[in-house]
Amino acid sequence: MNDFSYHRLESLVDLAVRPVWASPRCKRMMREELLAHLVAVHAEEFEKSGDEQAALEITLGRFGAADELGHELQVSLPVRKRGFHLFEKETLMSRWLWFVAVLAIFVGPGLVMPAIAHLNQAGTLPLLPLAIGILITLAGIGLAGYGLKQRFARIS
Repeated sequence: MNDFSYHRLESLVDLAVRPVWASPRCKRMMREELLAHLVAVHAEEFEKSGDEQAALEITLGRFGAADELGHELQVSLPVRKRGFHLFEKETLMSRWLWFVAVLAIFVGPGLVMPAIAHLNQAGTLPLLPLAIGILITLAGIGLAGYGLKQRFARIS
Protein backbone atom coordinates (compact mmCIF):
# COMPACT_ATOMS: atom_id res chain seq x y z
CA MET A 1 0.00 0.00 0.00
CA ASN A 2 1.38 3.38 -0.92
CA ASP A 3 1.31 6.47 1.30
CA PHE A 4 -1.49 8.13 -0.66
CA SER A 5 -3.84 5.18 -0.16
CA TYR A 6 -2.98 4.89 3.51
CA HIS A 7 -3.54 8.60 4.16
CA ARG A 8 -6.80 8.49 2.22
CA LEU A 9 -8.05 5.60 4.36
CA GLU A 10 -6.80 7.33 7.50
CA SER A 11 -8.63 10.57 6.66
CA LEU A 12 -11.84 8.65 5.93
CA VAL A 13 -11.63 6.89 9.29
CA ASP A 14 -10.99 10.24 10.97
CA LEU A 15 -14.09 11.73 9.33
CA ALA A 16 -16.16 8.85 10.66
CA VAL A 17 -14.79 8.88 14.21
CA ARG A 18 -14.36 12.63 14.82
CA PRO A 19 -18.04 13.49 15.51
CA VAL A 20 -18.52 10.55 17.90
CA TRP A 21 -19.22 11.73 21.44
CA ALA A 22 -16.79 9.55 23.36
CA SER A 23 -13.60 9.73 25.38
CA PRO A 24 -10.33 10.34 23.52
CA ARG A 25 -9.15 6.86 24.46
CA CYS A 26 -12.31 5.25 23.09
CA LYS A 27 -12.07 7.28 19.88
CA ARG A 28 -8.42 6.31 19.46
CA MET A 29 -9.36 2.63 19.81
CA MET A 30 -12.16 3.09 17.23
CA ARG A 31 -9.73 4.74 14.82
CA GLU A 32 -7.15 1.99 15.20
CA GLU A 33 -9.68 -0.79 14.73
CA LEU A 34 -11.38 0.79 11.72
CA LEU A 35 -8.06 1.61 10.07
CA ALA A 36 -6.78 -1.93 10.61
CA HIS A 37 -9.97 -3.28 9.06
CA LEU A 38 -9.71 -0.96 6.06
CA VAL A 39 -6.05 -1.80 5.51
CA ALA A 40 -6.94 -5.51 5.55
CA VAL A 41 -9.78 -4.97 3.08
CA HIS A 42 -7.48 -2.93 0.84
CA ALA A 43 -4.82 -5.65 0.93
CA GLU A 44 -7.45 -8.25 0.04
CA GLU A 45 -8.77 -6.18 -2.86
CA PHE A 46 -5.24 -5.40 -4.09
CA GLU A 47 -4.45 -9.10 -4.06
CA LYS A 48 -7.51 -9.78 -6.22
CA SER A 49 -7.10 -7.00 -8.76
CA GLY A 50 -3.40 -6.11 -8.65
CA ASP A 51 -4.28 -2.43 -9.21
CA GLU A 52 -3.69 -0.01 -6.32
CA GLN A 53 -6.24 2.59 -7.45
CA ALA A 54 -8.97 0.04 -8.12
CA ALA A 55 -8.36 -1.59 -4.74
CA LEU A 56 -8.63 1.82 -3.07
CA GLU A 57 -11.90 2.64 -4.84
CA ILE A 58 -13.43 -0.74 -3.95
CA THR A 59 -12.30 -0.35 -0.32
CA LEU A 60 -13.83 3.13 -0.11
CA GLY A 61 -17.04 1.81 -1.63
CA ARG A 62 -17.23 -0.98 0.93
CA PHE A 63 -16.59 1.49 3.75
CA GLY A 64 -19.59 3.63 2.80
CA ALA A 65 -20.43 7.15 3.91
CA ALA A 66 -18.33 8.40 6.83
CA ASP A 67 -21.15 10.39 8.46
CA GLU A 68 -23.49 7.38 8.47
CA LEU A 69 -20.78 5.20 9.99
CA GLY A 70 -20.09 7.89 12.60
CA HIS A 71 -23.77 7.88 13.55
CA GLU A 72 -23.76 4.09 13.79
CA LEU A 73 -20.64 4.19 15.96
CA GLN A 74 -22.30 6.71 18.27
CA VAL A 75 -25.41 4.56 18.61
CA SER A 76 -23.33 1.44 19.25
CA LEU A 77 -21.52 2.98 22.23
CA PRO A 78 -22.74 1.83 25.64
CA VAL A 79 -24.47 4.52 27.68
CA ARG A 80 -21.70 4.51 30.27
CA LYS A 81 -19.15 5.56 27.62
CA ARG A 82 -21.22 8.27 25.93
CA GLY A 83 -21.24 11.24 28.28
CA PHE A 84 -18.92 10.51 31.16
CA HIS A 85 -15.84 11.62 29.23
CA LEU A 86 -16.76 15.17 30.23
CA PHE A 87 -15.41 14.42 33.69
CA GLU A 88 -12.01 13.21 32.57
CA LYS A 89 -9.10 15.25 33.81
CA GLU A 90 -7.94 16.77 30.52
CA THR A 91 -11.43 17.75 29.39
CA LEU A 92 -12.44 19.11 32.78
CA MET A 93 -9.28 21.19 32.95
CA SER A 94 -9.97 22.68 29.55
CA ARG A 95 -13.48 23.62 30.70
CA TRP A 96 -11.99 25.40 33.72
CA LEU A 97 -9.46 27.07 31.46
CA TRP A 98 -12.25 28.45 29.29
CA PHE A 99 -14.18 29.61 32.35
CA VAL A 100 -11.17 31.47 33.76
CA ALA A 101 -10.39 33.00 30.35
CA VAL A 102 -13.91 34.32 29.83
CA LEU A 103 -14.09 35.57 33.40
CA ALA A 104 -10.77 37.40 32.99
CA ILE A 105 -11.88 38.96 29.71
CA PHE A 106 -14.94 40.40 31.46
CA VAL A 107 -13.33 41.33 34.79
CA GLY A 108 -10.31 43.10 33.28
CA PRO A 109 -12.29 45.80 31.48
CA GLY A 110 -14.39 46.12 34.61
CA LEU A 111 -11.28 47.46 36.32
CA VAL A 112 -10.11 49.55 33.36
CA MET A 113 -13.36 51.40 32.72
CA PRO A 114 -13.68 52.98 36.20
CA ALA A 115 -10.04 54.11 35.95
CA ILE A 116 -10.78 55.83 32.65
CA ALA A 117 -13.97 57.34 34.11
CA HIS A 118 -11.88 58.70 36.99
CA LEU A 119 -9.60 60.33 34.42
CA ASN A 120 -12.58 62.15 32.91
CA GLN A 121 -13.86 63.32 36.31
CA ALA A 122 -10.75 64.15 38.30
CA GLY A 123 -8.23 64.60 35.55
CA THR A 124 -5.87 62.00 37.03
CA LEU A 125 -5.42 58.44 35.89
CA PRO A 126 -5.14 55.81 38.64
CA LEU A 127 -2.42 53.58 37.19
CA LEU A 128 -2.72 50.58 39.49
CA PRO A 129 -6.32 49.59 38.64
CA LEU A 130 -5.66 50.42 35.00
CA ALA A 131 -2.54 48.23 34.85
CA ILE A 132 -4.17 45.38 36.76
CA GLY A 133 -7.24 45.51 34.52
CA ILE A 134 -5.15 45.47 31.36
CA LEU A 135 -3.04 42.57 32.65
CA ILE A 136 -6.12 40.55 33.60
CA THR A 137 -7.68 41.18 30.19
CA LEU A 138 -4.49 40.19 28.36
CA ALA A 139 -4.18 37.06 30.51
CA GLY A 140 -7.76 36.12 29.62
CA ILE A 141 -7.09 36.61 25.93
CA GLY A 142 -3.92 34.54 26.24
CA LEU A 143 -5.78 31.75 28.04
CA ALA A 144 -8.50 31.79 25.40
CA GLY A 145 -5.84 31.53 22.69
CA TYR A 146 -4.18 28.65 24.52
CA GLY A 147 -7.55 26.94 24.91
CA LEU A 148 -8.25 27.29 21.19
CA LYS A 149 -4.82 25.87 20.40
CA GLN A 150 -5.45 22.87 22.67
CA ARG A 151 -8.93 22.34 21.21
CA PHE A 152 -7.66 22.27 17.63
CA ALA A 153 -4.67 20.14 18.57
CA ARG A 154 -7.03 17.58 20.12
CA ILE A 155 -9.24 17.51 17.03
CA SER A 156 -6.42 16.83 14.61
